[in-house]
Amino acid sequence: MPALAVVDDVNPEAIPLLEIDLVQANRTIESLRKAGVFETTGTSLVITDPELSYERYEALGKALGLINRSCSWWIGDWLIFGEGTYAERFAQAAYETGLAEQTLTNRAYVCRSVPPSRRLAGVPFSVHAEVAPMTARDQEKWLRRAAEGGWTVKELRSRMKATRTDTPPMDLDDETPNIERVVTCVRRLLRNCEEAGENVICRREDIVQLRAAFGEEPD
Repeated sequence: MPALAVVDDVNPEAIPLLEIDLVQANRTIESLRKAGVFETTGTSLVITDPELSYERYEALGKALGLINRSCSWWIGDWLIFGEGTYAERFAQAAYETGLAEQTLTNRAYVCRSVPPSRRLAGVPFSVHAEVAPMTARDQEKWLRRAAEGGWTVKELRSRMKATRTDTPPMDLDDETPNIERVVTCVRRLLRNCEEAGENVICRREDIVQLRAAFGEEPD
């Protein structure tokens, strides 16, 4: 099975659809399947009812969408449980998902970093992934803003970048590093690094921010 995407954005206009209850979503899918509306394989969904009403068609789409958006969280939490419960047998279970190792690692990291109490329904998993390296307070702040604005991960990055740009520079006469800011910058640097052969490419913006956190002037 090919690896699935690590994250999946949500259409802001479809946010109200996320209020569909998961139990009802499963019931919808099963009832339509039993009614002969569609058939599925590991790689396809075939509508078998040529006279399918639009209402049923729409209900199926809503149910599939909700389950798809929930799967990233389900898999991540499943991985976290398995790591602490099944030890050496966990790797085999993870292999059975058919997902790439990096995908599994990323989902577990996001779920571990953003506990259920801070997750917001209607906010894409990718947005939660973006705030995962932050403190609990910053996670709550940016997730709340993303929820209120219906932001995609691209919009969130733009807003956070604008905020960082507007942050006044540190007093360069003070040689004491801002530890909290250093940690935030290092996490951002690691998240944004890209592998290029045996080398690692870092964004200049991240380097500038990290140096500023240490009270150094940019080149």
